[in-house]
Amino acid sequence: YSVYTTLDLSLQRAAVDAVGKGLMLVEKELAADKKKKRTDHDEPTPRPQVALIALDPHTGEIKAMVGGSDYSASQYNRITQAFRQPGSVFKPFVYAAALETGFDARSSMDVVQQSDFSGAGEMNFPSIKDSVITPLTKIMDAPRAFTYGGVTYEPNNYKGGYGGLVTLRTALQKSLNSAAVQVAERIGYRRVADFAHRMGLNRGVRGYPSIALGAFEVTPIELAGAYTAFANEGRRVEPHVVRRVETPGGTDVTTIKHQPREVMRPELAYLMTYLMEGVINRGTGAGVRARGFKLPAAGKTGTSRDGWFVGYTKDLLVITWVGFDDNRDLGLEGSRSGLPIWTEFMLKAYALYPPEKHMEFTPPPGIEFVSIDAESMMRATPDCGGDTFQEAFIQGTAPEAYCPIHVAPIANLDESVHPEPIGDTSVVPATLPGAIPAKPSDIH
Repeated sequence: YSVYTTLDLSLQRAAVDAVGKGLMLVEKELAADKKKKRTDHDEPTPRPQVALIALDPHTGEIKAMVGGSDYSASQYNRITQAFRQPGSVFKPFVYAAALETGFDARSSMDVVQQSDFSGAGEMNFPSIKDSVITPLTKIMDAPRAFTYGGVTYEPNNYKGGYGGLVTLRTALQKSLNSAAVQVAERIGYRRVADFAHRMGLNRGVRGYPSIALGAFEVTPIELAGAYTAFANEGRRVEPHVVRRVETPGGTDVTTIKHQPREVMRPELAYLMTYLMEGVINRGTGAGVRARGFKLPAAGKTGTSRDGWFVGYTKDLLVITWVGFDDNRDLGLEGSRSGLPIWTEFMLKAYALYPPEKHMEFTPPPGIEFVSIDAESMMRATPDCGGDTFQEAFIQGTAPEAYCPIHVAPIANLDESVHPEPIGDTSVVPATLPGAIPAKPSDIH
């Protein structure tokens, strides 16, 4: 029998090279951090492991795969065998589940699953029941305890500090933890778990507060399969390395056929891609731009006990993972561990295969773009000046009210159509933090 694989030898070599260079960078970062924290009882640490998988998000064909830092030392394939917590690279699924309620709301369905709450007495925050969740929905990122099933969970942001009143877009770009858990609480933890299952992620995961921060285990290849739905207009494809099997006589006897499966609406997939472009252009993934990768791309950093980066272009989806086999804390966020390796590989990949002229992500029917005033977060008027940006919405969910701060003849001051906040708004900063620029930064 002859077995034909999907691997691309040139991309495989590029992956091995990127992993090698990335490992040296990670070890340098770890050594610098260790020097800062030096004590009298320093213990030698094992060498970190690095893994990478690259695939075509439209077919699921794996183009390159590196399962560890040194194949000669260990043949353990961390891409297919290592179950690790995905951390913040799971957050896009939380926000996708929330934005999906935009379709529900147009059908007059409830957004909040009340059965996920322990009781009315614990709901100290304004409910968004029957409201539409959009990229402009307000979330109060502040210290908060979440009680579920008799257990209290108190998430902190990775580097401490809180963002205050932020939009859903900003919460994703800055990877704010309390905000993510609040969104999961409002739509129902079980709804998040059900959405994850639909994407093909760990079917044993249950709905609880920490699910919003990726506190469950998946393999990198499992995560790659889930992310294909974002990159492939809502159709999930199964990652695979065997293209076909033939008999000596040339008969194709391949028994497994990998057919795309629609798991979310194309509009939702595009909306999440547009939001994750913001992560790379001006959020925690801005290091991609700083390191010289300029093509349109969407992605997300992740930090648990390991470092992750997931990102994709129009035709290539890549996941990088960095960590220790004994599950000790790496101590490096995804932006300092997985992201540099991802960027190095992508630069090499597109040097080998120059991109097409049009690499922008194409919005499907059902998406509308609206000019938003960055101060009021309402529709911009001609008087709003240059401090505006284009936001994408599922058709019919964009705010109808016009900016009341800058006078315009068509201003509509009906606040009832402005997105309602999630969380306690009793402590609101005088101005919204982190105004989103009108154009992506050329540097970050």
